Parts: sequence; structure tokens; C-alpha cells
Amino acid sequence: MITKEHMLDVRVRDRYQKRGLISTKEIEKYLNELPDVADQAEEVTLPQPALRTEAHPTKE
Repeated sequence: MITKEHMLDVRVRDRYQKRGLISTKEIEKYLNELPDVADQAEEVTLPQPALRTEAHPTKE
């Protein structure tokens, strides 16, 4: 059985919305009820070799 929480998952909700199984109003309500946990976030730095500056660093 598909739960309402599953239907509101960002990876599938557009599909369910197009089928008329959830409404824009339900999505907005769900998003507005999410707790603000920004103060619990941690910064993560990962190398991104596809970026030109990291793939080909300038010589100094």
C-alpha cells in the first residue's frame, strides 16, 4: 500500500500529482508542516574534479 508520505516524496510526487492522486494544496500543506532543521545542518566539502578550477588548477 502506498502511503501519503510516499506520495509526497519529491522523487515521485509530480507523477502522483499528474495522475490526480495528490493536489498542489496537499503538497503545500505538507511542505509548510515540515520542521525547520537548518540549525542542525553541517557543511560538507567534497572535491569536484569536473569543475575546471579543480580539474586543471592554475600554477602559482
